[in-house]
Amino acid sequence: DYLYSYLARTKPLLDLDSELGEVLADIDGKFERGECPGWGKEQHGAMAHTGAHLDLSAFSTPEELASLGLDRLKSGLMALNLKCGGTLQERSERLFMTKGKDVSELPAHIFAKSKPGVNKASGKSDNAKQKELAGIEAQIVKMGELIGDIRNDTVENVERKQARTEGERQESEGEMSDEEPEEDEDDDIPYNP
Repeated sequence: DYLYSYLARTKPLLDLDSELGEVLADIDGKFERGECPGWGKEQHGAMAHTGAHLDLSAFSTPEELASLGLDRLKSGLMALNLKCGGTLQERSERLFMTKGKDVSELPAHIFAKSKPGVNKASGKSDNAKQKELAGIEAQIVKMGELIGDIRNDTVENVERKQARTEGERQESEGEMSDEEPEEDEDDDIPYNP
């Protein structure tokens, strides 16, 4: 809001809404292709990959399955949309329960309560949330580019004022006081209609 109002005051003829609309339209395509700076598809986190299904035919007990480790068991559980927390033994038992069974035959208590990647509060998926954040970031970057000229001019003006000698400073202050109209010295009653 601050950047928007600042740009509206400093560049009143600039159609800021259309500029930001173009940025949002451009970001939609770039985000899907993974071309947004800092928002590549590989950067959505390690958990974006839901894991691969495990072939359980090689395992005869949950203890053998536990030899795969926590991360691999979690990956296999996530691939089936099952609860993926707990200890190594709990995970291996939960995954072993699926051996030779169809997903519809499994008990309901081992399934994850909500679909991974969906926020219950807003109903938006992580991808949609990240796309929205990328759009906001792109708008801020565009506003920064638009403000860049004003910022550079301000820095140049300050440097120029700092580089002046004392005599030049006094002279410019004298010019400013000469330009100001002198008020009448009358102590009469002020005009008030």
